[in-house]
Amino acid sequence: FDDMKREEALSFIVYWNKTGEVIGSCGFTHLDLKHRWCRTGRIIHHSHWGKGAGVECNLLMWKHGIEILDLHRIELTAFRDNLRAVKGLESLKIPLEGIQRETFFENGGYKDSYVYAFFDRDWPRLQKQLETKLKVSDTLAGDPPVRCPTL
Repeated sequence: FDDMKREEALSFIVYWNKTGEVIGSCGFTHLDLKHRWCRTGRIIHHSHWGKGAGVECNLLMWKHGIEILDLHRIELTAFRDNLRAVKGLESLKIPLEGIQRETFFENGGYKDSYVYAFFDRDWPRLQKQLETKLKVSDTLAGDPPVRCPTL
């Protein structure tokens, strides 16, 4: 919570609209309003993977970051072995900037992370791509899948 007091982090709870259940969290870390950049991340419960929740979270977070917080740069990371996340970021044509080696210890070994980033000038294209992905999702039935209060 100390990071939030210094405006270095901002977190949100993710609710599934159809049931109101909490299905994850998302937010900004390394939030630097002076230099206009941050890192974003999200965690969605596996029972809601493939239902549009992650796409909707990205749309809401990134829109808030660019349009409300006036960020210039948004960074994202994905574990090298998280093929769903890597494929999703690559499908949006968000450039891979580098690899952070051995950033996370799990099951007796270290995992590498990929670092991606985009800029405010990329937002119009990304927003259209995310909105298109949501429109073609079979699960929406007219309602967005998630809500993140205050986003």
